[in-house]
Amino acid sequence: MKNKDFISKARNTHGNMYDYSMVEYINHLSPVKIICHKHGVFEQVPSYHLSGNGCQMCSKEKLGNTKEKFVKNFWDAGHYRFVMGR
Repeated sequence: MKNKDFISKARNTHGNMYDYSMVEYINHLSPVKIICHKHGVFEQVPSYHLSGNGCQMCSKEKLGNTKEKFVKNFWDAGHYRFVMGR
């Protein structure tokens, strides 16, 4: 696979989420440099990236936001009364 082939497949998987201008594809197990528009440069093995994995910082934020939203919605909806036994 060449750089352009990897980049084409990556864009099919991730859309325009990432900048691939630093990619130097060697093989499917040699990490490449990918630029997250929000968090900057990260390295990832091409096979992982093409299978749908992306920026780890974005993943952590997404999980954190999900938990925060759940807790806020839980308390705002008054469900705490069931937990507190009232």
